[in-house]
Amino acid sequence: MILAAFLTAGLAAAPGLDALTTEIDRLVLAGRPMQPALLLDLRRLPDAGDRMKALIYLRRSGLMTGPAVPLEGTVFLRPAVTAAPPDAGRPAPTEDAADEG
Repeated sequence: MILAAFLTAGLAAAPGLDALTTEIDRLVLAGRPMQPALLLDLRRLPDAGDRMKALIYLRRSGLMTGPAVPLEGTVFLRPAVTAAPPDAGRPAPTEDAADEG
């Protein structure tokens, strides 16, 4: 129950797209770099379209100049797909095969 209250409070305090773009403008005009927490605020936006707009706004404002941000974890809020293990294509050995050897 306490966890639910914390989660609800965290979602209620999440900034909207307008507040996020205002913060981005403030950073640009002050000549300050982007703080990593800004990406967390971006991920808290409730709409995927707003998350994409904010990500584009960050890139075009010049604050995000590093490597590309994976859309799966930032805009679509899904974990990034990892490579399959090398032997994932082989079938698992059966008990009959283990008994033969």
